[in-house]
Amino acid sequence: MKNVLITGAAGTAGRTLACYLESRARVTACRHAELDITDEARVRKAIAEKRPEIVFNCAGYTRVDDAEKEPELAHRINVDGPRILSLALAETGGKLVHLSTDYVFDGEKRTPYLSDDLVGPLGIYAQTKADSEKAVLGSGGRHLVVRVAWLFKTGGRTFLSRLKDLILREKHLRVANDREGPCTYAPDLAEALWELAQKDALGIYHFANAGSCSWHGFAEELLAAARKLGLPVRTETLEPVSSNSFSSRALRPEYSVLDLGKTVELLEKTPRHWKETLPDFLREKP
Repeated sequence: MKNVLITGAAGTAGRTLACYLESRARVTACRHAELDITDEARVRKAIAEKRPEIVFNCAGYTRVDDAEKEPELAHRINVDGPRILSLALAETGGKLVHLSTDYVFDGEKRTPYLSDDLVGPLGIYAQTKADSEKAVLGSGGRHLVVRVAWLFKTGGRTFLSRLKDLILREKHLRVANDREGPCTYAPDLAEALWELAQKDALGIYHFANAGSCSWHGFAEELLAAARKLGLPVRTETLEPVSSNSFSSRALRPEYSVLDLGKTVELLEKTPRHWKETLPDFLREKP
């Protein structure tokens, strides 16, 4: 079994990955309090002690709007941290699997973004994630960047994650319908991250569940799936609205569908369509 270290283990991706790998690897799952990736001395000590063959970096500053007023903190966590990890692992021969985001793109395209398309970040958060990719891949090690979009799972803090509770609680929901992207069910991401690492993939790859939608489209399908399962849904109406109806500091891409061809070719399988994941999502315990 491989020695694996996971940073950001308190977040949705890190927590789900740690659970998935429990029986597949020797896992050290570190929350921020246990390993601050911006602390170079602590990072080097952890890597020296644990000798991980693979580090999955699930840590990050993900508060997109707050990043506009905390650019230095966002940069320290999203750029300096991954750089420290990648340089330390380049010296030991370990491999970093670093999570990035669809937000590195500007949304001007109307066909799925390829992994080698030029990035065009629209805000501070997006810029730090684009810079993190350069930092990791320019460190000299054999590292992997995986761009992920619209992550969801029970207990997660993303809007798609919270929709599960909202449809059981609110009679009327206003949901944005003017942005299109892919959805990523966290358990499917965990499996893909492990398989990509096992395949020894390097460079930039994309992962999401197949298909795309707006947040409103996701909500419609989630509501229908919940009713089919007989859950006590309370929502009676889903009002489609513009994203501008909600206050936000940061710009977000209007279109951020990711091309999965490179990942599908390497793994020799296509991810489940996002609609197929909804029953599993709805059955999850808090």
